[in-house]
Amino acid sequence: LHRPAVQFLYFIGYHTPRKKMLRVSDSVNRLLREFIASIAGVNWGSRQPTKYPVWVTLEVLHGGFASGEPVAVLKEGDSNRQWVQGDGIRMLEEMYHTRNYVLRTPEEGALMVYWWLAANGEVDEASKLLKTLTPYFETLKFYPTALDTPVDLSSDAVFIVRPIMLTQNLGKTLDSRASCTSRTRIAKQKLRLHVIQPHEDKLVEILLKSYGDSLPSRSRASKAEKYTYSGGVPFTSVTDDMKRELQSTLTTALEVLSSTDAPPCESFRLLVRVCKKYLAEGRVTPGDGLSITQVVAKRREQLERNPNLRKAQQDQWEVFERRDSFPALQTLVAEINKLPETARSWGLSPSTVQKLLSTGPYPPTVARKLRKCSLLPLAEHGEEGNIKSLEALAAPVQQLVAGLESRRCYATGDSGLGHLYNQLYSAFRARRSLLLLNYESQVKLEEIPWVKIVLDTVKDKGASWEEADKEAAIKLMDDLCRYVMKEFPEKLIPNKL
Repeated sequence: LHRPAVQFLYFIGYHTPRKKMLRVSDSVNRLLREFIASIAGVNWGSRQPTKYPVWVTLEVLHGGFASGEPVAVLKEGDSNRQWVQGDGIRMLEEMYHTRNYVLRTPEEGALMVYWWLAANGEVDEASKLLKTLTPYFETLKFYPTALDTPVDLSSDAVFIVRPIMLTQNLGKTLDSRASCTSRTRIAKQKLRLHVIQPHEDKLVEILLKSYGDSLPSRSRASKAEKYTYSGGVPFTSVTDDMKRELQSTLTTALEVLSSTDAPPCESFRLLVRVCKKYLAEGRVTPGDGLSITQVVAKRREQLERNPNLRKAQQDQWEVFERRDSFPALQTLVAEINKLPETARSWGLSPSTVQKLLSTGPYPPTVARKLRKCSLLPLAEHGEEGNIKSLEALAAPVQQLVAGLESRRCYATGDSGLGHLYNQLYSAFRARRSLLLLNYESQVKLEEIPWVKIVLDTVKDKGASWEEADKEAAIKLMDDLCRYVMKEFPEKLIPNKL
């Protein structure tokens, strides 16, 4: 029930007029929040809104409301226990040294830190950490995601959007578009234009000949009045050749109507029904004759006013099909999924992005997001037009700051530890902020138990910033301030940045 409760509270808080909200006393508001929180099991406004500790990464909805579900959920069939013994320990050691892994949440680095403590003789600290994690072993994922090749964190190339996030969003879009009625409506329009319309035009052509010299027409004095019809009666001048032509056209028309995919088209069904009746009985009723005259007169007027009407409709449909991105997006998702896990999880080389774009064309919005997956220096992202907002700037800045923060760990002489801390920092900064009350602060990086262990170890070893690191940090701050003031002088700096 937690999701409906979150949606209900969001509706109450953001969609109720201000004047009505002021009439509700504080006690009623408090009781309402407590009631909804008791249903959802979520204490909104708190640093610990759920039963999980504050260091657990929670799913956060719009407005900072926690949904109550953790992000690093252990999938069915997976287990954390296999990573603390035998082959699992050896895999952690191999990933630590080869760097063939990625952390999408801070929790995924917990067992890597556990192995690092045990490998460095810190058995007591490793046991304490394992004791902290054990209550959540059956629900949360504490091991990293393995990659094909190592992630290069030493370069100044950064991405704005992870390719795997792009494919997930495109997948949701494709699923929604495939199930929506607009796709069915488009299919029906295509069937009418390419299949039904030619048969209907053929029947109208034959019926026009059956009027002889007295062709049907329609007119009206003003748009507010109804049409009046004049001319002869259908089937007054029918030859044997016309009957055979009508029979042949009617046979194929009946096959089209018998198809379950045929969209409802009253004029086409009327023409088929009356022509079939005429061939069977040799006559039509005055009512059917008038209905036929109305359809034929309207179609004659349209074609006389615009002789190239059908060609224009075909051209318009071809333009629409070229612009319809549904098949192209399916191709793009399939091409990205063929890439190595490292590329999909971290970023794409510019050449790979160009190769993917060549499989298009794609909608401009999708092409822009694909370019944001490129691994480029921050300045080149700006030149390419990939940074349109301060929120978009936050993602690459977090990667650059993570590289600076991890230099203290590299200073210990253990490059694997520096790589691990870099990913822990990036994963933590990617967490969404919670809605907090009473001036409470967001969860800090040092509150994550295994991150605190790493930082304490670095401090004990006396590793600190070197002068070159300080200069790099000052230069990054200087460049960022100049860029923000130049490109977004009127914007407030968001929390992410």
